[in-house]
Amino acid sequence: MPYIDLNGIDQEKRLFFGAQVKAAWPEELPPGRLIAEETRHITLAFLGQSALKASEFPHIPRPHFSISPVGIGDQLLFLPPEHPRVVALDTKWLTDSHPLFTYQKALVDWLHLSGHSQKSRSFFPHISIARLPFEKKAWQAAFHPIPFFLSHVHLYESLGHLEYRVLWSYSLTKPFIELEHTADLAFEVCGASLAELSIHAQLALFFAFPPLIECYRPVVLHNLEALIMHLNQMIAECDRERGCCFKAVSFHGSIQERKGLYYWEMIIDV
Repeated sequence: MPYIDLNGIDQEKRLFFGAQVKAAWPEELPPGRLIAEETRHITLAFLGQSALKASEFPHIPRPHFSISPVGIGDQLLFLPPEHPRVVALDTKWLTDSHPLFTYQKALVDWLHLSGHSQKSRSFFPHISIARLPFEKKAWQAAFHPIPFFLSHVHLYESLGHLEYRVLWSYSLTKPFIELEHTADLAFEVCGASLAELSIHAQLALFFAFPPLIECYRPVVLHNLEALIMHLNQMIAECDRERGCCFKAVSFHGSIQERKGLYYWEMIIDV
């Protein structure tokens, strides 16, 4: 069931729908008015100053996909280009982003049919990180690609001063979760297809060691052995070029199918 906060919901608030971003953020970022990690998001639909009735919440469209598209923030954006006020992360999708665009349109259509006016704007997925004041050159010099996925769809209330409150929330299945392991690093990876599972396995490694992104190569894999061999080739290439904290992915386990999704326990020798 979606999370719902009905406290004062009938009052007008500054509202928008957004997809919460989970990313391998650097421990330190250049100076700027930083948006808190837990509230960084991709805006899906902006209502502006508006009110939603409690009776409308059960009818908010939910995503048709269980696992969100995943990607890499491969470059910084400074928006708007003429007089930048925002530092943002661009989105290079590693899996099909069409379901996200379809869902965004469904949200906009529902808001229109429900009588909630909004500014007409094309959907431009990006992840805002900081606002003025900032130094563009400092951000460019410090930037490295950042892996990310979307964990929830939220209805946010903007409280001002880069603070947000969640009023409605729908959770998405994570592409991977880290598992406790006695000596090595382990993840449970899942996907709606074997091809998606292989991308999510690479994403999990990128979260654990972002420099591996430089060795990413899109491939079509048909079995677990081929996937493990490909992951180990990435690790070996990264180790040759700059060093890597991983030794290898273990030839371990098998792919299981549960409720229409594929799962694999990936163990990395560190």
